[in-house]
Amino acid sequence: MRNTVRLAVLGVSGLVALSTGVAVAVTGNDIATESVAAGSPPPIVEDYSYPGADRIEQQRGIKLIEGDGNIVLADCAASDELIEVYSRNTETSCYRVIGNTGYLKVEIPEVYTLKGDDHAVEATVTVEGQTEVVDVAENSFTPVGEGENTESGPATLLELRAS
Repeated sequence: MRNTVRLAVLGVSGLVALSTGVAVAVTGNDIATESVAAGSPPPIVEDYSYPGADRIEQQRGIKLIEGDGNIVLADCAASDELIEVYSRNTETSCYRVIGNTGYLKVEIPEVYTLKGDDHAVEATVTVEGQTEVVDVAENSFTPVGEGENTESGPATLLELRAS
């Protein structure tokens, strides 16, 4: 009877190891704890954080937080078909929309105007503690914060969405 139980445990353990890639060792009457096979890479989990964001923030003063990968930082001199962000605090930053839609969460302080590309773009900004969504005109300039009203405070750009 004991041998039958051991064989059943070994058979089930073998199936588990084959289907999950987890090694299970049987020693005597006890089953050892599970462990990931040596040399296996960690599981892949996408967190949508922007690659190289820390370096970009240090060099340019713009915080690229996360996105879907369809709006990317671009060289402003590379094309006219870019979303442009003008700030008193940092140099102009430009973004290319790859594909039909895109999303990018950012933190860019003291933004005063945005220039759209040929996509419908919505920008989420905060001005004096109030958050609002602004439609950015296609291929033209849209003032925000103190760029729209000199009595208004500076705007912080929080998000770009293109469709």
